[in-house]
Amino acid sequence: MNFNPQGTTFRVLIDEEAQYVIWPEHKAVPGAWTDIGVTGGKQDCLDYVELAWMDLCPLSFSFFMDQRSGPMTTH
Repeated sequence: MNFNPQGTTFRVLIDEEAQYVIWPEHKAVPGAWTDIGVTGGKQDCLDYVELAWMDLCPLSFSFFMDQRSGPMTTH
């Protein structure tokens, strides 16, 4: 079974954790994912994701780490 038949158009999706995925355009967008409007060949979409996805950590983890590294208080 070939997941990437020649000529397949893909779209770029993002989830609430700011994680990206490429998805075949002919398939329905899965729940919890949002189509960001970028479509093209597989490599075009992968190239876009490589440029756009700056922080590979899920958004909730980055938020958690930011909270932990906030100003320290002493008593």
